[in-house]
Amino acid sequence: MRKNHVFFALSVRKRRMYWFTIIFPRKEKKGTEEVGEKVGENERKILELISKNKSITYPELSKELNITEKSIYTNIEKLKKKGLLKRIEPDKGGYWKIIEKEME
Repeated sequence: MRKNHVFFALSVRKRRMYWFTIIFPRKEKKGTEEVGEKVGENERKILELISKNKSITYPELSKELNITEKSIYTNIEKLKKKGLLKRIEPDKGGYWKIIEKEME
């Protein structure tokens, strides 16, 4: 079964079921994002905190922003995909590097 199919059942008489399918087309996501794209509120705050403390941890970010560590992880992954943030060295002993993109 494809994810974009929704099935409904309509009972008309006893022991008879009539099925029909409704297909909702999905919007395609853009593959690459442009420089200067929107950065979410939490992403912006994460970048600010990282600029103050390059070796800040997920739990410290979570406590400071009052959001879950999973949300921190998700926002950092978005920043990495946008090319704004990079982890240098391993998790223990490493640090974050904010990548400045050139505006053309």
